[in-house]
Amino acid sequence: MIVFRSIRTKLTLWYAGIFSIILGVSSAVAYLISISTLLEKLDNSLKLEIIHINESCKKEFQHLNDGSKVASIVWEQIYKYASVAPQFHYIQIFDAKGNAIYRSENLRNYRINYGINPTNEVSFVTSVGPDEEKIRIAIIRNEHIIICLAYPLNQLYESVNGIFFNLLLIVPLAFLVSIVSGWFLANRSLKPVDELTKAAKEISLQNLNKKLPFYNIDNEIGRLASQLNDMISRLQESFMQIQQFSADASHELRTPLTIMRGEIEIALRNQRMSKEMRELLASIYDELIRLSTIVETLMTLIKSDTGRLALSSRTVPLNFLINQVFEKAKVLAATKKINVKLEKNIPLHIKGDQAYLKQLLLNIVDNAIKYTNPEGSVTISSVRENGRAVVTIKDTGIGIPKKDINKVFNRFYRVERDNKTIKNASGTGLGLSIAKWIAEAHGGTIILRSREGRGTTAVIQLPVWDGN
Repeated sequence: MIVFRSIRTKLTLWYAGIFSIILGVSSAVAYLISISTLLEKLDNSLKLEIIHINESCKKEFQHLNDGSKVASIVWEQIYKYASVAPQFHYIQIFDAKGNAIYRSENLRNYRINYGINPTNEVSFVTSVGPDEEKIRIAIIRNEHIIICLAYPLNQLYESVNGIFFNLLLIVPLAFLVSIVSGWFLANRSLKPVDELTKAAKEISLQNLNKKLPFYNIDNEIGRLASQLNDMISRLQESFMQIQQFSADASHELRTPLTIMRGEIEIALRNQRMSKEMRELLASIYDELIRLSTIVETLMTLIKSDTGRLALSSRTVPLNFLINQVFEKAKVLAATKKINVKLEKNIPLHIKGDQAYLKQLLLNIVDNAIKYTNPEGSVTISSVRENGRAVVTIKDTGIGIPKKDINKVFNRFYRVERDNKTIKNASGTGLGLSIAKWIAEAHGGTIILRSREGRGTTAVIQLPVWDGN
């Protein structure tokens, strides 16, 4: 899809993707840090409590003469501790031989398995509790007892998991916000590019003096616009040089071509000339006429490009022009036995230059006849649609390949097939260029619709003149 090729879309997706990755990684790191921090606080809390129990018991053990009262001292101290201890704590105390002398009620018959050799320093281990849950155990011993104080880790995980679950609910919303903000930022960043694109589309051969807008030459887009403007200026200079050369060359060729044509016309009047010489001079004369046509056409296009060609503005009866072109077309088509038909020709008037409008129609009709096979047909019609005169010229010819349909209006462009330019039709490659210029100069358009091997339809639209 085209939308996924857009730089704006790519920037938005990159922004949203990177934001999501950062959010995901940050959430995971925050989760791990929270677990580690809470576990550290739990260890500190267990350490303080177990040291308190141990110190209380050791203080009482100082007055102990034998081990018979160890259990009663332990019970007395645990009773004092249990009155203020959280209900989730597990407490189990063993004597020096490893026999359990106290077990909190919530342990039921479960024996805490601490799996290490206890010392007189507090040690920590994670094990499994009475309900197959993980518990964090703090262990310390003195010469009389081993104390185990434990806390279920699911209480710690539940608090962190609740926060993490809420964070997971926020992630999709954050992703949508990142897409919207990314699209907004991409739009803001690429707005100058859109303006450059729009301005570049408006620049043609007729207005190469127009420059692309840029507001800040210190950024990448500003530098790009500046370089493009420099390139356009160089193109303008080159194009002006080419125009001047073409105009000078065409002007210099007109006089010798006219002289040569006149001399050959005089020579052809000589009745004593041999048949072979007459045919040779006639062939040369035809080529001179072709060259003269090219020169005159080039002069017309050069003047139109530079705005030096002035068109007259008169009320022209379009139906009268079409009748003239129709009669001319029948003569042109006679040698190929092409049937030229005039279907509709309603009375319409347009404002413009009659000579050039006639040339417009003749160029299109001439092309239709050239590229239509013998015994084919060319149909001409004109109607009025939405305040415009619509002239349609349809042929049953060889058609135009799809890849060439937008190029045939280029100057000197000839359609190629099988790597060979079509040989069955002579021409300069300028007829359609002239036709397009004439139509646009009169506020009109030319549209070609064609299917290779099925023929071509040329639709000319010109504004109707109602005298207003």
